[in-house]
Amino acid sequence: MLRATTVGVFVTGMLLLTGCTSARFLSLDADHGIVAIPNNTNSWPTNYRRSADELLRERFPQGVVIDHEEETVVRQDVTVDRSGNGDSLLFKVFGIGSESRTEHTNNITEWHIYFHTKDAPAPAALVKPTLGTGPPMPPPQPTSVENS
Repeated sequence: MLRATTVGVFVTGMLLLTGCTSARFLSLDADHGIVAIPNNTNSWPTNYRRSADELLRERFPQGVVIDHEEETVVRQDVTVDRSGNGDSLLFKVFGIGSESRTEHTNNITEWHIYFHTKDAPAPAALVKPTLGTGPPMPPPQPTSVENS
């Protein structure tokens, strides 16, 4: 009986932690927008991609076309590690001792999904071209510089 209760509490807790709040609209117009999810995975217990697909289906039952997807840095976390005796009285008054300091910067990212509805053209402002797509760039043309 205790084991069943423990499993029930665990399952309930996981359901509350992995609710449908993981996907959200960053930008939304009548026929296009951007959906953000923590990362582009679709495995238990998070199912972020499924959450994004459900959000899009609820808002646009006629369907959407994915224009572009990308991982985007949304903020940075900086951690500072200090070691030594820099906070001691001897260090502050007499400068005796040493201190070392190391900073670690971690990028916090999200997965952004750019989309438009099936019956609307792809908005140029939201579509970010992927490197290597489209026609090749023409070779650079020589330019002349005139002195005035």
